Amino acid sequence: MRNLKKLKIEKEVFSLLGLPESIGETNLEKLVIISFKTLLLSQQGQKINPKQLISLTKVDCHNTNAIIQKKALLVMAIEKKFKFHLTDDQYDKCSDIGDLVNFSKKGELYES
Repeated sequence: MRNLKKLKIEKEVFSLLGLPESIGETNLEKLVIISFKTLLLSQQGQKINPKQLISLTKVDCHNTNAIIQKKALLVMAIEKKFKFHLTDDQYDKCSDIGDLVNFSKKGELYES
């Protein structure tokens, strides 16, 4: 059961980020960065402007950057799809897909 849930969550993460499942990475922030780079490459014919990569790490008035924001949106989408909610502490400790799967078991279940 756990492996099936892990596979479903993993598949959803890659789908939401528009990445192939064979990428071999499970760290959520790294996957978000790869998805940004992939998007920039596809928009610019395989050439990334270094200024665009730097802009991903610029912080806004809440001291967050595009990478952190996209990771948060990714986790919220997974929570909604699989009907659970992570506490703030669990979210802070959630760094890869395995953590997300483990915390989905411990998170508060909710019905939408």
